[in-house]
Amino acid sequence: MMQKRNLLLGLGLVVAITGLACASDAMDDMAAAAGDGMAPMFQVDPFWPKPLPNHWILGATIVGHHAGDLIMPWVLAIDRSLKIGAMANLIAPYPTLSEVSKRVAASYYTDTLFGSRTRGLVRALRWLG
Repeated sequence: MMQKRNLLLGLGLVVAITGLACASDAMDDMAAAAGDGMAPMFQVDPFWPKPLPNHWILGATIVGHHAGDLIMPWVLAIDRSLKIGAMANLIAPYPTLSEVSKRVAASYYTDTLFGSRTRGLVRALRWLG
């Protein structure tokens, strides 16, 4: 009884494997007949994502202690379609946690302020005297 069952299971496995191999060959033939047989090529765009025009703010994420207090100026900026410069110029009563938002927005301009063009200008002005 056990041998008969094993024989039937083995035979069923051989039939299943043969059926899958035939189906695979048939699908390959259909794919070759349908097109050139080449899979689509995908290339990575190294310049994606493109910078947003007008320094828009798309969203903000704050995680940690007092995150609910810190997110409110960003919610207002997104709701009113403010630019990042408006957040950098924010004047908040001091001392407050909202000063963090101003510093984050100002850090957006760090590369521009301390870039190679600015350093070249400073060198030229220093040379002029």
